[in-house]
Amino acid sequence: MAGRIELVLDFGCGTATSATLYYLLFYPKCHVIGYDKYCTEEWVRSHLPEAVQWRFHFVGGDRADIGKLTIERLEEDVRQFFQAPLKQVTRAHWSHQCKSLSDASRGHHRDDFGNPRTELARADDLVLANGIRLLRALTRVSRICLCTIENPVSRHFAHLRPVQLLLRDPQWRLLAGSHCSNLCGADTGDWPQKDTYWLTNRVSRRFHLDL
Repeated sequence: MAGRIELVLDFGCGTATSATLYYLLFYPKCHVIGYDKYCTEEWVRSHLPEAVQWRFHFVGGDRADIGKLTIERLEEDVRQFFQAPLKQVTRAHWSHQCKSLSDASRGHHRDDFGNPRTELARADDLVLANGIRLLRALTRVSRICLCTIENPVSRHFAHLRPVQLLLRDPQWRLLAGSHCSNLCGADTGDWPQKDTYWLTNRVSRRFHLDL
């Protein structure tokens, strides 16, 4: 498996030490495009080992805004950095913003039914809707692409309309798992007991994550 060519898109990559680092370490033929609107390329790269830097490519600023990204733009990026068509992308991961969904806000951002109360929550919902449309479009172009959308377990995430619409598609499932219970050799240091929702496609009915 390690000999496979993996072409990975990591949206909201942050430190790039989750999906990006896993694939770069365990798949020597893997290349990754990391997208992050809020982080600089220098800061993101500072968290990656020198040996894998040449296989990591970065898109930042407004160009990395998943609320505005289109499938046509992804096609351009993939051809530029991978010299391959979009249909050859094998993996896409997205860490959606969680501040307006956190139970710690105690109803500040959302009412009891998950409806947005603040501008932040309304903006996050628009980004979520566009991001889900984008990943669904990607899976229609690349039939081999495994996608995941990550967000901490909360009262409302699973009930948001874009999530419910996505789950009408039988190839998608909603899983829950804790970071500390699903580690591998690439996950060094301390990891929290952070229960997390994962929207994912292309996994079997019996697949599960540990809590």
